[in-house]
Amino acid sequence: MASDLGLKADGPEETQQVTYLCRGATALLSLGQSIENRMAEVESIRESLESDPRVIWAELERDQNPDFISIGRYYPDSSRTSPEGLITGSDAFRVLRFDQPIVFKLVVPIKNQPQHHNADDIPTDTYWVAWNGVTALVMWRHYDSITPRSGGHVVFGILEDAVAKRGHALHIQACSPGCKNIFLHTNLILTPKSECSRTQFIKRKANDVYLMFAEWESEKDSLIDLFYDMGGLYRNFALQQNTGRRIIALEAEAYSQLLHLVSHYAEHAKISATSLPTRLLARWKSRGWRSEVRHLSAQVWLCVSSIELLRRAWADEKKTFDDYVDEAGLEEIFFIDYGDDVAKLETIDLSRLESLCSQVEARLDNTALSWAATGGAVAGAVTGSLASLLF
Repeated sequence: MASDLGLKADGPEETQQVTYLCRGATALLSLGQSIENRMAEVESIRESLESDPRVIWAELERDQNPDFISIGRYYPDSSRTSPEGLITGSDAFRVLRFDQPIVFKLVVPIKNQPQHHNADDIPTDTYWVAWNGVTALVMWRHYDSITPRSGGHVVFGILEDAVAKRGHALHIQACSPGCKNIFLHTNLILTPKSECSRTQFIKRKANDVYLMFAEWESEKDSLIDLFYDMGGLYRNFALQQNTGRRIIALEAEAYSQLLHLVSHYAEHAKISATSLPTRLLARWKSRGWRSEVRHLSAQVWLCVSSIELLRRAWADEKKTFDDYVDEAGLEEIFFIDYGDDVAKLETIDLSRLESLCSQVEARLDNTALSWAATGGAVAGAVTGSLASLLF
């Protein structure tokens, strides 16, 4: 019979070394209620997982240190928030991160697993999972030379059910708001080696990164070792990606508000070219437009201020991630999901926004002064006429 780790019996005289396919995802445990005892909450979530009939076992391998069970602040993507929540940051949610991951094994018939983009290539019914409230690593035995598109997605329904029992929610952070790929885009093809003490990069081929990792007696122990090697790396990536996506969304919202602001101003300028009766009627109907424009202007400036503040936080998070990934030599894992956002963020230029907004405000102020001067002149003329009549 084949051993639990290392060899698969393909026939009476043929053996083949087992490799593993692992996919990582940012699966955030969004707290739905306050918790008094963090250690007890982690244990309750483990028990919720273990009570699922699809889960064979769920374990915490090491004792949790309450000082390292943290609650962080994350933002939803732009498709799951409102303009007000986006601009003010009031849509932020709290995420519980465990000190040690919950590791569990699940078995689900292939026919009962969800497909990804209708790809009918689910590779297995058995998965090993490590999850710490922020990062989920999903691993299975991989014998095929072709990487499947589907595989492992069933895990997230199980996690959702488990945290929902505790009144919480699972928030999947994709690479972008429109992306349906729950996992990061890079697959990890893992080869166990007894002489390997730390996860090491071998090569990259398209979306697959080939790694060597430590060989243990069981898949559970191998996955735990892999998680301790890479869990911090995935967490740092999740942090800087979350902040970066919020900055990109804020810039888009700022331009949306600015477009609304300029359209108001353009409409008012158009009225000025009409006949006096038409102009007077139109201005009466659009009275209060300056208040609306000033509100929009304030929204733009609030976006700009938020972007500036978050850019500093993102720069710190990016440096931490870059240092970590350089030390580990595993930058290829995040190449697809990381590069596009960084390119956008490093080319954001707020000067255009600030300049346009300032120009509209200046024109508003000049128009207001012009009207005030005209009103003063008219009032003066009327007063002079009345005075000449009276005296």
